Amino acid sequence: MERQACGMVGRAALLGCLRHPKLTGVLLADFTDISSAREQLRGYDACFFCAGVSSVGMNEEEYTRLTYTLAPS
Repeated sequence: MERQACGMVGRAALLGCLRHPKLTGVLLADFTDISSAREQLRGYDACFFCAGVSSVGMNEEEYTRLTYTLAPS
């Protein structure tokens, strides 16, 4: 599985995770819908959600959706 990241925070989180011997990758066709991986994710108590966008040229509603409300709870 190819692992890649962009941005300073995403890269740092990925590199930290890659050092963990029990790392498990989960690929999703659409990361806005995690229902297909719900069983694979059961039992985890943390998630690094490093997705985000620059607010430059973006309206407040779309920026808020992508930066704050997109992360599953």
